[in-house]
Amino acid sequence: AEPTSDVDLLIVLSPDVENTRRLYDPWDGADLRVAGHRVEPHFVRMRSREDAISGFWAEAALDAAVVYDPELELSREVSRVRRAVMTGELVRHTAGARSWWTAA
Repeated sequence: AEPTSDVDLLIVLSPDVENTRRLYDPWDGADLRVAGHRVEPHFVRMRSREDAISGFWAEAALDAAVVYDPELELSREVSRVRRAVMTGELVRHTAGARSWWTAA
């Protein structure tokens, strides 16, 4: 990580929790850090296997360190997305400072 980069904390919500701005309220103004890097929360739903893999999930899977996953659902999904990248099914493109993902 770069000295100015942050740590993205991916929080996967259970189906019974509504994903609203209010989830971020406790984090606003908090100066939480890991190894000197600011922690930024991102609340998401688990992606469906039928959905195309988005750039968000591709980026998350490449850099993910799963901290808590008692049912191994997120860990398995991260592995699936990583395999899609490794096998060339999902390809990262860059132009200048921009990057995006496409299916091969």
